[in-house]
Amino acid sequence: MTNGFDTKTLVDGYADWLKSSATTRVVDRWTEITVPFLDHANDHFQFYVRLYDDRMSFNDDGYTLNGLITSGFNMKSSRADRLGEIVKQFGATLENGSIAMSAPSDKSADAMNRYVQALIHVDSMIETITHRIIGYFAEDVAQALLQQDLFFTQNVSITGKSKFQHIFDFLFQQTKSTPTRFGQAPATLDKNSMATILFNWDDARGSEKRKNAELIVFGNDKDKPINSDVLAGFDEYNVPVLKYSEIPDKAQMMLSA
Repeated sequence: MTNGFDTKTLVDGYADWLKSSATTRVVDRWTEITVPFLDHANDHFQFYVRLYDDRMSFNDDGYTLNGLITSGFNMKSSRADRLGEIVKQFGATLENGSIAMSAPSDKSADAMNRYVQALIHVDSMIETITHRIIGYFAEDVAQALLQQDLFFTQNVSITGKSKFQHIFDFLFQQTKSTPTRFGQAPATLDKNSMATILFNWDDARGSEKRKNAELIVFGNDKDKPINSDVLAGFDEYNVPVLKYSEIPDKAQMMLSA
């Protein structure tokens, strides 16, 4: 806690905002859910859920992939392999152009959390189109860290105190002199991603075995500066942000000390 703030304040406010801002409506046998996260076109993410034989099904009706394809994403390129990995990482599947997920009804809250994260991460693939590259920011960070002789495990799934599953881009193992560190490298570091990262981190570190673990966020400043308000927000919660441009000069010090 610092300057009178704590993560519980943030998490409670985040949960209240999400609950009050999300909307639902019934469409045939499905319920349409709109959540207050914006995609690359500044539209809210929208998807459909229904209960069938004690299982909850999620489907975005092809909206997310159609948005990417309309923007120039080639589903036959190597980028599509990365997209498939992202979907699988969160427990979802690609079905006839839609992103789908099925989970037991008693695990529906965790499933929806992972499903929304899958939609957000897939939508962020727009970055690879805009900059005409095959790479993904987390992969760029991985390569930059390896050049500094820093080693890690990628795409780690852990269970938080709420029993939700959370995916972290990096895990840096504990050593005699350093605690276990988790890392996130969102393609875009803005206020929405900041709130999501801190919310998930607060839940993830609730386990007794992770009480001394730390989080580091890698900020994408490859094309434009990171919003100073976002940097200040992470600082309020004692979460360091390492800008991509600073990895050669600061990564060793921050991750080895």
